[in-house]
Amino acid sequence: QSSGTVVHGEQAWARPIGPVEVAPGAQLSAQLEDLQGRFNLNNLTDAEGKRNDAAVEVFERLLAAVGLERDWATTVVDWIDDDVNPQPGGAEDTVYSSESPAYRTANRVITTPSELLALKDFGAERYAKIAPYVTALPRGSMLNVCTASGALLDALTDEKQWAQAADALQRNRAGKCFPKLSDFPSQFADPQQFPRISKALGMEESSSYFLLRTVSTIGTSEFALYSLLKYEGAGGTGARVRVIQRTFVE
Repeated sequence: QSSGTVVHGEQAWARPIGPVEVAPGAQLSAQLEDLQGRFNLNNLTDAEGKRNDAAVEVFERLLAAVGLERDWATTVVDWIDDDVNPQPGGAEDTVYSSESPAYRTANRVITTPSELLALKDFGAERYAKIAPYVTALPRGSMLNVCTASGALLDALTDEKQWAQAADALQRNRAGKCFPKLSDFPSQFADPQQFPRISKALGMEESSSYFLLRTVSTIGTSEFALYSLLKYEGAGGTGARVRVIQRTFVE
């Protein structure tokens, strides 16, 4: 509520809490992350459930940046688009029905990025590489450029500027949003690409979706709770936070 209209990683909400002792022998720690600083996999398709070409190009560059094959972008599109017709290099029901056990493509938006593990031959190793950079939010949720990672910023602009300069990005973000949305077109070698990418993914300096990770330690046992939160309102008494989804890990 105190962040105002701009949300960036130097504000109080981003500071970790704890561990604090909440009872004898019991400790609690917590950390919030802005999920709109990640690439939203559901934006790989548009409002009609069709392939979003510009978003796919960005995702291909992000995959390459973390050391994965670009072709997986098409496979993900086939998983979430609204038809059963495979794209060149993609995979629909004909591929997954031959697995043991057989299953079908979702052909709808996903609710968790871990659905990538359902892709044939994707595997845990690939998932571990891309997981920190992706999320599964409602289609059309915009990207917050203030909290996007260096790898994602580079994937947006098709430049190699920030992924290998994490310290420089952190210094530029000290106490403020960087890059500001008004300055972001200058990050593109071809400024005409900015409106195309912005239309495909949406860009802003604010966020509504956050991941809350809480870890409770009781004796030698540790429990983690992951909560998808949606912040609604513009501050004051009218604002509220809703829990959208929770995952418990022991």
